[in-house]
Amino acid sequence: MKTRIFGRSVRAVGEVVLGACHLGAGWGDVSYADALATLRAGYEAGTTLFHTAGVYCMGLGGTLIVRFLRETEAPV
Repeated sequence: MKTRIFGRSVRAVGEVVLGACHLGAGWGDVSYADALATLRAGYEAGTTLFHTAGVYCMGLGGTLIVRFLRETEAPV
């Protein structure tokens, strides 16, 4: 995956961002296993930037991302 420098930092991130808006419910039922599988597939494909916001399913999208990163020991 192509990368770019993120903002004014020196950190390179993948050009494709995986958004967590639809992972935490509210747009249909997404199981915990399916949400983690989605995050894992994105990460294994080279995604290094995950987007979330507190308003996404009352914060559940962000919670899923944190759990995923902890479980995979992915660099933060």
